[in-house]
Amino acid sequence: FVIPFRCKRSDLPLMPSRVLVSFDDNGSPPFGGCGFIASRYSSILFTLKKGNPLCVKNPQLFTNFPLTQTFQREKMQQIPSEKYTGDKDWSCVLPVNRAGTFDYVLVWTEEDGTQVKGAVGHFVVDPSLLVKSAPLQVTGVCMQTVLTKCLGKIENWEHHFRLASRLGYNMLHFTPIQELGASNSAYSIYHQLKIADSIFSSPMGEEEKEAEILKIFEYGKSIGVLTLGDIVLNHTADNSSWISEHPEATYNVDDCPHLRPALELDLALAQLSKDILAGKFVSQYGLETISCEEHLGKLRQVLEEVLFPSLKLWEFFVIDVPNAVKQFRLLLEERLASPGQFSEKFPNLQEEAQRYAGITDATEISQILFKKGIVETYGRNGLQVDMSLALALFGSMGALEHSVTLFSHHLDVFNLPRYLAIKDHVSCAIDSIINTVRYEIIQLQKPISEERPFVWPYFRKIVKTDGTHTYSACNGWIWGSNSTDDFAAPTSFAYLRREVVIWGDTIKLRFGSEPSDSPWLWEHMKKYVESTAKLFDGVRLDNCHSTPLHVARYLLDAARVIKPELYVVAELFSGSEDTDRIYISKLGINSLIREAMHPHDPAALSSMCYRWGGSPVASLVHHYPASYSSFKNNTCLIPDRDVTSLSLKTPPALFFDCTHDNDTPTTTRHPSDSLPNAALVAMTCCSIGSTRGYDELVPEKIDLVNEKRFYKIFGDDENSGMMKARKVLNELHVRLEVEGFSEQYTHQDGELITIQRHNPNTHKAVIAICHTAFDKNRVSHYSNRAGMKIGLDVSKVIGFFWLKASHDPVVEDSTIINGLSSSLEEVQDLYSNEYYRINSDNNGVRNEIEFFNFPSGSVFIFESEPPVESSSAIQKLNVDLKADSNLTKIFAGLTLPDFQYLLYSCEAEERSWSKGKRGTYHLDNHGNLVYAGIVGVVPLLDRIRNTDDLGHSLCDNLRRGDWLMDYTVSRIPNVYPYLALQNWLNSYFTPLKTLPRHYIPRYFDMVIMKYYLTACNFIATNHMASWISGSPDQCLHLLSRVSLQMVGIEKNAPLIAPQLANFPKPLFYSMAAGLPHFSTGFMRSWGRDTMISLRGLMMTTGRFSEAEDLLLGFASSVRHGLIPNLLDSGHNPRYNARDATWWFLQSVKDYCTLSTDGLEFLLKPVPRLFPWDTYYSQPIKPTETSTVAQIIKLILERHIAGISFRERNAGQAIDSKMQDQGFNVTACFDRVTGFIVGGNQLNCGTWMDKMGESYRAHNYGVPATPRDGAAIEITGLLKSVVHWLAGITKDYPKYFPYSHFLLPGIQKIPFSLSQWDILISQNFEKRFWVPSDPSEDTNYYVNPKLINQRGIYKDTCGSQTEWADYQLRPNICVAMAVAPELFNPQHAREALDVIEKCLLGPLGMKTLDPSDMRYRPDYENSIDSDDFFTSKGWNYHNGPEWVWPLGFFLRAKINFSTPKQIRSLKDNPVIIKLKNDVHRYLRCHREHIESSLWQGLPELTNANGRECPHSCPTQAWSAATLLDALYDLQHIKASRSSIGGKKETGGIPGARDVSPGRAPRNSPPEARRKKTGSPTVIRNARTG
Repeated sequence: FVIPFRCKRSDLPLMPSRVLVSFDDNGSPPFGGCGFIASRYSSILFTLKKGNPLCVKNPQLFTNFPLTQTFQREKMQQIPSEKYTGDKDWSCVLPVNRAGTFDYVLVWTEEDGTQVKGAVGHFVVDPSLLVKSAPLQVTGVCMQTVLTKCLGKIENWEHHFRLASRLGYNMLHFTPIQELGASNSAYSIYHQLKIADSIFSSPMGEEEKEAEILKIFEYGKSIGVLTLGDIVLNHTADNSSWISEHPEATYNVDDCPHLRPALELDLALAQLSKDILAGKFVSQYGLETISCEEHLGKLRQVLEEVLFPSLKLWEFFVIDVPNAVKQFRLLLEERLASPGQFSEKFPNLQEEAQRYAGITDATEISQILFKKGIVETYGRNGLQVDMSLALALFGSMGALEHSVTLFSHHLDVFNLPRYLAIKDHVSCAIDSIINTVRYEIIQLQKPISEERPFVWPYFRKIVKTDGTHTYSACNGWIWGSNSTDDFAAPTSFAYLRREVVIWGDTIKLRFGSEPSDSPWLWEHMKKYVESTAKLFDGVRLDNCHSTPLHVARYLLDAARVIKPELYVVAELFSGSEDTDRIYISKLGINSLIREAMHPHDPAALSSMCYRWGGSPVASLVHHYPASYSSFKNNTCLIPDRDVTSLSLKTPPALFFDCTHDNDTPTTTRHPSDSLPNAALVAMTCCSIGSTRGYDELVPEKIDLVNEKRFYKIFGDDENSGMMKARKVLNELHVRLEVEGFSEQYTHQDGELITIQRHNPNTHKAVIAICHTAFDKNRVSHYSNRAGMKIGLDVSKVIGFFWLKASHDPVVEDSTIINGLSSSLEEVQDLYSNEYYRINSDNNGVRNEIEFFNFPSGSVFIFESEPPVESSSAIQKLNVDLKADSNLTKIFAGLTLPDFQYLLYSCEAEERSWSKGKRGTYHLDNHGNLVYAGIVGVVPLLDRIRNTDDLGHSLCDNLRRGDWLMDYTVSRIPNVYPYLALQNWLNSYFTPLKTLPRHYIPRYFDMVIMKYYLTACNFIATNHMASWISGSPDQCLHLLSRVSLQMVGIEKNAPLIAPQLANFPKPLFYSMAAGLPHFSTGFMRSWGRDTMISLRGLMMTTGRFSEAEDLLLGFASSVRHGLIPNLLDSGHNPRYNARDATWWFLQSVKDYCTLSTDGLEFLLKPVPRLFPWDTYYSQPIKPTETSTVAQIIKLILERHIAGISFRERNAGQAIDSKMQDQGFNVTACFDRVTGFIVGGNQLNCGTWMDKMGESYRAHNYGVPATPRDGAAIEITGLLKSVVHWLAGITKDYPKYFPYSHFLLPGIQKIPFSLSQWDILISQNFEKRFWVPSDPSEDTNYYVNPKLINQRGIYKDTCGSQTEWADYQLRPNICVAMAVAPELFNPQHAREALDVIEKCLLGPLGMKTLDPSDMRYRPDYENSIDSDDFFTSKGWNYHNGPEWVWPLGFFLRAKINFSTPKQIRSLKDNPVIIKLKNDVHRYLRCHREHIESSLWQGLPELTNANGRECPHSCPTQAWSAATLLDALYDLQHIKASRSSIGGKKETGGIPGARDVSPGRAPRNSPPEARRKKTGSPTVIRNARTG
């Protein structure tokens, strides 16, 4: 059952005030709407997570929870909600203040105006029970069942109430108090509206009876005993007088003719029983009686050979083919003989025949006949054929005989499955009869007779008021059936198959689907339930699994009108927790009856106690108070502490040690087991119950039907053995509930079961050790001189008891129900005796129990608490930790690299920092943590918290030793400013280590979460951009902290080695491409990865200082007009990427656009590691510097002139897999198009850079994706940069005075940036667009023979393998994001639709169209196979789903989904839908990053988001591009005229609001400096 974390009254400081209910995309509530329990006086927060498509469809939440008026099930009213803006979840809040079960449903409006309803959800609110004016939660109920007929006259009931109160019971459950039927069964009610006369000493009217009962019930309340009454809704006594007047209220064969075959079988079985007794089967079958297995074989033979063949049951289910064919033949002959008369008889026949004339398929003809032409009237030969349809279908099939043959054949086809079905029914019925006889006649040794047939009848003869009679079905139940199915309905054959375990003294009631189906019965039962609710504080739904749900709901609604705070329990044994949840949620059941007498061994009983108990002892704290991190502007970096998410839990139980239906421990176990069995139930954290007779040790189950004796009346000071114990156990159970002992631990060791109830606030515990006695023939004496460790200080012994029962038989009494004589043996000296000893450790803590003699049936209960030393530690951890604000002061002295080290640091990074001495922490049965910092444990703690998995390896490690705490402290440097943090941790870890070991995980979690949450808050509010720090979006904060994971100071991998360049300050900051594979050494820093990630990870987060360092570092290493792909700190950079340089230039543009430096950055001096392109492999100490603008000029010049060189040290030394020509790097300017083209078929100069590695598959040295020519993303980046620079040269020439470049050649023609910009625009669409309409092909440069997908942009233009140009890949999105002005908006939107349909995956984007012949979606680099296309991961970029392109897809969607002109962004439906769409695409990413151990997004996934084991689990650009998209979404411009195809102006946008102190947009750099001061001042403080 879906239950939020429920706290006891003593837990109020942590009690959640809201339950979170989140709908899915189709408006369905969580967990299929199975329901949840809401705390009284809390509230329910209904939400649609942003991104849910329903958010933009005007969602409205309706509920029948009564806000002001009285409750009406069908009356739904709307809950007010805030208007959805796309920035946060849609939500509405419903305060909860009354008991019952209620419905809720989400309604939304589609675009066409149609209103749509989602699935209905349900929630239950427990009633507020009052015992002597004190509130009692349902888990504190101690119930005793009494058989009303055994209580005697009502004047004696006061004695029974007093006894119950004296024994600690606070509720009495009464079996039905109504007049019983002829069988005298406690649950066979003669008349539902008449209270039994036998209760009263003198005749009374019904009102007087009710008054007397209410009077005694009020007395019960005055002494603390509430009442609960049975309601029986699915049957009545077989002699109920009203059945004759209202036979329609039953399943009688007149109203339910589908039961007639079962009736004929029932009557035949009754006659067969008489015939056996009469000896009719002796001579032929040797069957004269039934008393052994041999007789069962003979009985089976009689059933198979005599009974069932004589019944001809198939006649009820099949068509009488000969008779139907005869009728059909006669009609055909009549048509031939008298066509005129025939036409009058069938006037529409010709029209029908024409309608079906064209149908020749036999199957289709059969379907028409079976669906429309068969009429069922339920009876022998009751299936009739519509001859008009038959004539239309077969009458024109040619010759008469041919038509008749076809008709006959189709009837046989119809009959065949029905013959097979009746054969199965008969087979099942025979098996059921034999099994029933085996149990009831042979095993129970009850021989057949005239009064006792070999099977009980399924039907009762009912004489109606008019003198006629009918037969009505008896009620019963079916093993393993679906309890929601009506086993007497026309679709069920249970009565025919003899599957019903019948109750022969009851008649099953037939309600129908609504009150109008049986008005009298519904009204009659409503009055019955209302009268019961008027008398009792609660009701028990008897046989709930056989009660129609809609009936029970209707009647319980009526009961709650009479008594709103009605406590509802149910006897529900559906066999399925899912089914149980349906009943609980729809009926508002507060407790389900569960029985401790069902288990057959101690292990099963222990499991049952654990299953129905509370949360595990020392569970991790589910909600942290606000003091754990003081969020700026109420921002939440974790889910709201007051909000509880739903999770599936076990349905709430009313746990009986023994019900009135169970055999007693004396019967099935040893009598002495009564005490430990009751003690275990009493210690379980749920409602509990027992039955009258259990405490008196009545040896046999009291017979519900035949018992005529009465309960004994005890004196107020009279106690048998179990009674004395019962008082202790019941009072203990209530105390544990009231005082908040809400956690439970259960352990079983042989015959011993230990239950600990624990208070999570005080850490006091009550422990019961019970020695069960399942073996009725043996009593064992357990001893354990090794001692049993408790872990706490034994503070008080409640008692050591065992039950001593007499071996003498019960003294028979014809009027009084007696039990075994018994006494409760108790140890008088609880601290010094011969049974056990409590030992102390060296510190005087009494934490060990040594047993000398612990006999079967004994119970040892004691209280314990933390030792004195631990108590002070708990005080410090519970109180001081929450109020501690010192961490914020400590963090003020730390830099972001410090936080990177403290929070993260993967294995390789940790070993680098520790010089190989230390890696990440290792957990047995788990492996190494992913980080050495505290984020290594935080996701594990979250998982443990959400699942209460205290058996996790992390918890086990913490319980076994202090190693993890010592590791956490020891890795913090013992110097300023870290020393203060080290001391802070020690100040809490030191007392933590003194706690009992099972508390360690809980408090370790509290310390770590305080540390972690405060750090996250500090980072957000002091180091992140305002749009992040002010957001409540947990995913956004996690994405922003990826910048900490990836960017920091790595000692063996600085950005540029200090000895190589004279920078104003060392460039230690470097960015890891991904963790853990690219974390340290020369593999850490990649030009392409860094530049793609720079805007998202560094600029949108406000980390401009580090972004500047990264840009300058790569700028210093420019060579040949390229930045290096692999930097290697400047030692051995490799220049084999054609695209990395354009990503660099785009990053420069982004930096100038977003930072407060603006265009001033272009004037920054950059030391040149390689001032010349001459052939030397190592950098020299630079003496030459250039400005950033000059380096940009150099890059453009080199590309215009043409880049062509061979990589230095080409060969095995730098790439063992590349063929010789692959080391030749080329890139040049295409004068015709303005594009940059380059590459060849043996290298791969873009991000799709997989080189073949398999000799076996013959792909070694063959690039999987050369992408030579003009790659579309490079073209988009080129356009973006050239357009930007052209605008600078025009408006701000001071910062980039290079407006013209010389084209190569003899004449050296000058060529302006503006001309270049225009040339690219003029050629892009016609060179890259693949039109949707083939008729437009002549307008574009396309080869129709090579087109696989239309309505897209080519991936490349001018590749040597022309077909590769037409491959659909996600690279299009990059160009759309950075240079939207290049695209025809209509074409762009069309292409994006195709991309979304073909390439979008759950987390990433397919790198190749699935319809492409080279598409292979699963990457496996370790497999060397014969497959050329996959061996050794050759398909790296030919199908696997990469995450980083998705960010550009979203930015493209933002660009081309925004209207051209928007006057206002506020409440604009287009913008709201756009925001929602973006969040919809990111929902899987939210789930992933919030659950990932790495707190990041992977590099790639295999098909459909499946994990790729060779992928980095957290990759820089995967998080970065999503931050890009979210930033763009947050800063949508009010006008996007440029995207509409208009010519750009070249103006330079001003600074975006990503850090404090921004000047107005579109102001020149001088104005920004004047308004905000120097860049050094207004940027975030430099760190490192």
